[in-house]
Amino acid sequence: MRIQGKESGVALIVTLLLGLIAAGFIGAMMYMLGSGTRISGMEARYTSALQAAKGGASFITQEMSSFDLRCTDGSGNTCWCDALNATSNGQQVRCPATSGTFYNSTKVDLGATENLGPYDVNAELLSLVRNGTTLLLTFHLTSDSTRGTGERSEIEFVYRVQ
Repeated sequence: MRIQGKESGVALIVTLLLGLIAAGFIGAMMYMLGSGTRISGMEARYTSALQAAKGGASFITQEMSSFDLRCTDGSGNTCWCDALNATSNGQQVRCPATSGTFYNSTKVDLGATENLGPYDVNAELLSLVRNGTTLLLTFHLTSDSTRGTGERSEIEFVYRVQ
């Protein structure tokens, strides 16, 4: 069978187009595999940061159940968190030894749990509301990576003590 004039060029063009489509498909698959691995790694690191923050929250609830949690107000005075003085709406607090100024938040002493693996955990007491013998405390925790990778997790929770 003999190839006639223009027929030989059509076969070459069709073959080249199919090869280009196949190369594009393979390139797209390689990109999806690479980005999936990157996203999976970011998710794993975020989960670790979240677990570190949850560890700080667990420490707070354990210490509050035995009234052993320490807080430091904006003036640097340290006291038991359940002994803090608060404004009527509970949004500003201070240690009993501090006179005058109330502060928007108070640093919570997390002890050894401030450094959990490659994460720094920080906690603040945002508000304290007293209702008879019941205390409602709002905490804000952040967990930041010390590796410079930028993972960060934040938790806010309310704890009730009766």
